[in-house]
Amino acid sequence: MNDVQVDEGKLSAQEHFMISIDDPYARILGFTSDKFHGDSYLFRDGERVMISFIHCKEHGKGYLSGLFAAIESQGLRVAVPTPLGRMEAILRHKGFERHFEPFSGGACEVWEKPVIDKQDSRSK
Repeated sequence: MNDVQVDEGKLSAQEHFMISIDDPYARILGFTSDKFHGDSYLFRDGERVMISFIHCKEHGKGYLSGLFAAIESQGLRVAVPTPLGRMEAILRHKGFERHFEPFSGGACEVWEKPVIDKQDSRSK
């Protein structure tokens, strides 16, 4: 468990920490052991939550979609580094796009939804 403070269902100002299954913030997101295997984990990285490794107990039940929605309801973005197999297809279907970020002297593939400038979209 981490030392993240949860206040009224929201995260504290702490921006960089691992989110383990069933910890207080994980429960707010629905990231619980009844839906995901214990080897799954997330990482809060500033304005986003990195889905570093996720393993749903049952496919097709909406657990991953629910997790994405819960993360976004916290005002955070979902990011997935180097997705494998089925995850890449899910991300494409949900409108995520691939880009590369600097990492340990090289680059890391990361998938995120494009950021939409709400102010710009209202003027069209």
